[in-house]
Amino acid sequence: MNYISAHSGQSLQLYQPDEVRPLERGPFLPDVIARTVARYQFAKLPTLPAAEEGPLKFEIGKIIVDGVEISINSLEIYRDGIIVNTRHTDDSDAVIDDFFGWMIETFGFRAPMTKILRRYVSAVIVDLDSPLNSFLSRFERAQQIVSDAYEQTRGERRDFHVSQITITPNLAEPQRDFFRLEIRTSSPHVVPNRYFCTAPLPTRAHIEMLAALERAV
Repeated sequence: MNYISAHSGQSLQLYQPDEVRPLERGPFLPDVIARTVARYQFAKLPTLPAAEEGPLKFEIGKIIVDGVEISINSLEIYRDGIIVNTRHTDDSDAVIDDFFGWMIETFGFRAPMTKILRRYVSAVIVDLDSPLNSFLSRFERAQQIVSDAYEQTRGERRDFHVSQITITPNLAEPQRDFFRLEIRTSSPHVVPNRYFCTAPLPTRAHIEMLAALERAV
């Protein structure tokens, strides 16, 4: 497997709202928005939510952490959590850590007592040594059946191939935690065995999983 690039990395930090609010009073929301925009240089400002629980979504910003500039696609603040989208989950984690620390220092928010593990979604682009066909041990027979049926109804022969594999924990309801490998088709030129991969994992763990998966099959 050849790791080509990170496409996107989302970190979600949930918390108990009662634990993070300032003990008394509270910051002026327009002031929070203005100072957040200034700190992270967001180009797209959020609108004031209709209710206190409504989200604030900041878009297209950046921050320098440990001498490294991180581009931020979005920072979303909810009543019970924060979502950050960058290209790599390491960067998203760094933004969340910076934001939490700054909010505590600047506006009197508190570090949550209840520790909730972060959740992740990452997308990477990789070249696999073999096509997805090799992931299915009996695919050659399935390919023949599908191709025969297509030829009989359409009058031409096509060899079909696996273009996407999706693995979910439960098919009975929509899931956030799915693993998906699909042919990378949105680039100007299609590269053989190049795939767009999505998983509910940090970027680094995602890459390690793909390498282990390819070795296994």
